[in-house]
Amino acid sequence: MAEAEQLLADLRGTLPESRFEVEPATVAGTLAGEDQWSVTIQPRSERDVAKTFAVAAKHGIPVRIGGRSPQGRAARWPGGVVRIDMTSLHDVLTLDQKSHLIQVRVGISVSILKAILGDARLTTGWEMRVDEPHTLGAVLAGVVAVRCGPLYGTPAESIRALTVILPSGEVFRSKVAPRSATGPGLTSIFLNTHGRLGVLIEAAVRVFPQPENTHCYVCRVPAATFANLASWLAVGPLPHLVEAHVLPDGQAEVLVSLHGSEKTILLGKSAAEHALGTTLQDFTGIGSVPNIPTHRSVLKWSDVGAFVDAWQADPNRTYFQFANASTHSVHVFGGGPAVHEIIRNRMNALAITNDPIDALLRDLKRTLDPQNLLGDVPIGRHNNA
Repeated sequence: MAEAEQLLADLRGTLPESRFEVEPATVAGTLAGEDQWSVTIQPRSERDVAKTFAVAAKHGIPVRIGGRSPQGRAARWPGGVVRIDMTSLHDVLTLDQKSHLIQVRVGISVSILKAILGDARLTTGWEMRVDEPHTLGAVLAGVVAVRCGPLYGTPAESIRALTVILPSGEVFRSKVAPRSATGPGLTSIFLNTHGRLGVLIEAAVRVFPQPENTHCYVCRVPAATFANLASWLAVGPLPHLVEAHVLPDGQAEVLVSLHGSEKTILLGKSAAEHALGTTLQDFTGIGSVPNIPTHRSVLKWSDVGAFVDAWQADPNRTYFQFANASTHSVHVFGGGPAVHEIIRNRMNALAITNDPIDALLRDLKRTLDPQNLLGDVPIGRHNNA
């Protein structure tokens, strides 16, 4: 195709040949008459990413951001696209054990990051929901769900600084600010946006000392009882994880993971038992019910009981999961469209915005031309890697 040949010519004049690959492998002949092709860029620096944006913008070719599929092969996108494979940017830049900050490039896999931190007796405090080699960038972009809870917070809450390539090719760098700092923070604008506002390159991530002890408990209670845990979270001690796997029969298998000293764990167990009105049993793992994060919504704790009541009234109700519970809200995974339609109706009735980033974008688009907001390059969603 002519546009592919022109794009490749410009890329070859801008980047070393080793930086990119083409699917199909040869442009001449193989691409003739085909409507699907992609050029995958494997950048070695932020300059490579910025140059790629400039070339793609010149030719009006969309840019897709991603890593690699769990099988290790660069995923293919339909149509003519430029893909930026972030797994080539996987360096650990600094690890400060005094300030508990690690500076990394976001193409690093979460499993490798976990191993590096483990050697230093540190942890991010959150776990992957599935055992696949996803990148840190996919987690920060909100593409891949992780297990997290009130004790350590979400991945977004752990980010102290970011380096981002904007669609214009400009580089945005935020600085590590003290926790007591006030005023707007631009770092959070780029998180959980699926790459809609820019390409994440580097991140300064807050880490924590590995806990003295860990213990996991489980119990079965009516689904609506899960909302009572909000009273425990308001006073602590905070748990590492709180999840509830809710089945169509209305029963919830509640999982509580506690970190800390033996005394802290006993206090947390006692507080959870008081809130749930039952005895917690020892449990050897987390997640005996399969995770199905095909849909995701966010509810306030105060709305969990009302949501469960509405869900139980639905004759077609299906399995879903409460997870990522914090002191203010709880995420709802799985369950299919019917469950999340109930959530949307409930939130619309209460005038609650589900996605603050979507709300921000809507507000910006009211005052800015979307083409100016996103630049000339139509950024797509991160690949699920």
